[in-house]
Amino acid sequence: MRNRTEPLTAKVAKNTKQISEDIVIPITFVPHNRGICKLLFCGRPNRLYGVRVPKAYSFAALIPCRNEAAALPALLTEVRRFLPAVLVVDDGSEDATAAVAREMGAECIGWESGRGKGSALKAGFQYLTDSGFSHALTLDGDGQHSPRDIPRFLSCGESLGADLVVGRRTMSAGSMPWSRRMANRAMSGCLSFCAGRSLPDSQCGFRLVKLELARRAHAATQHFEFESELLVSFVLRGFRVEFIPIQTIYRGERSKICPLVDTWRWLRWYAPLFRKTIRDIFRTRSLFLPENSVFAGK
Repeated sequence: MRNRTEPLTAKVAKNTKQISEDIVIPITFVPHNRGICKLLFCGRPNRLYGVRVPKAYSFAALIPCRNEAAALPALLTEVRRFLPAVLVVDDGSEDATAAVAREMGAECIGWESGRGKGSALKAGFQYLTDSGFSHALTLDGDGQHSPRDIPRFLSCGESLGADLVVGRRTMSAGSMPWSRRMANRAMSGCLSFCAGRSLPDSQCGFRLVKLELARRAHAATQHFEFESELLVSFVLRGFRVEFIPIQTIYRGERSKICPLVDTWRWLRWYAPLFRKTIRDIFRTRSLFLPENSVFAGK
């Protein structure tokens, strides 16, 4: 376990192992070697995903948390099997979230009162950038995201050159509560309209983000709408965005989202974007819709 006072850095020597001239991997990536690729066990037994990590890339897990002391031990144990460098941002927790994170070997920053998930993510992005990391793998602290999906993000980011990789959850009735499923579909549809392409799961917080481009995205919101803003900003700036299927884990935990307040915040952010999209449509006299939209003609 890393000394809790040791700074989080992206240096190759301690937590990584060089397997070729241009590739390094975390030492916890153990299974099989095949040439310049390291194959990782992920998901169902005996299923392999090839992950090729260039030396220029360095990854850290970023977990924004508020009152997640109970869920963190199991989550951090699993995450550090894949990414030894983990940063927890404590957004004004009233429990022992920060102490548990440090005890489990993660770096932890935070503040005394809640500022919002967007503020926590932005602070984490800045901290990891200053520490020398190129990418942040963000996931929620409540255990809804399976760390076993981490290699899929790394593989997609490398093989497709994606600047932002977003998890796509199963939207079946048995895998996600009805209210969340409907809200996600509505918001994803609204954002797809403005982005001009299909965004199948715009609200998923399980993402691989290229930190340099996150800074250039200039996302300004502070709460849950930040993830929508960041996603649309990447698309409209021409950065490559990909979606990958992930496991959906719901154990009846209570959502941190306040339906009335956070919906109002999201709509207040979305309204100017929608108005701009409509103005652009009339200015260019063309309607850009996702290819799979029911309104898109052949």
